[in-house]
Formats: sequence, structure tokens, C-alpha cells
Amino acid sequence: MTSSSGVLQIHSTDLFTMRIHIHLKNLDNQQETDLEKDLPSSPALEIGWTDGWDFQPNEEISIWNENYTAAKWITSKMENGEVGIKEETSRW
Repeated sequence: MTSSSGVLQIHSTDLFTMRIHIHLKNLDNQQETDLEKDLPSSPALEIGWTDGWDFQPNEEISIWNENYTAAKWITSKMENGEVGIKEETSRW
């Protein structure tokens, strides 16, 4: 996550573009949204305010694709006061 801009950057390690599913949920106010995006091999895919989401602490980010293991992270307020990724909570 690019903390200074509140944008999540997703980088692919594959050589081809793939369709990914992203679920964002604020665990405090229960606001949530689902996105489907094409993840290019490069550059990074950016998710944030242009998608209608302003990252805040205590939000859950889930990303998956039918062919790959899914993962989930939680955002938090970092020591410098910006929002960042606190921890990976699970893979399924």
C-alpha cells in the first residue's frame, strides 16, 4: 500500500494479465464493496479513491482469482500516522 496516497498497489508475478476479484470491507462501519479488475503483468494495478474507496485503518482486503490461492489483509494506522497493511490474516 502506498501510504502517502492511500492507494493499494497490486503487483503480478505472472507474464500475462489475469482477472482478479477484490473485496474491501470497513470492519468498523461495515461499508463494503466488490471489484473485478484485470491485473496486468506490469505496471502495478492501483486501487483507491478512483474506485470510490478511501482506505482507513481496520479494513479488510481480500483478493482472489479462480486459479490461485486467495489472501486477506487488515489495514491499520502505522507509526507515522498513515494507513498501511498490518498483517495477512489468512489464505484459502
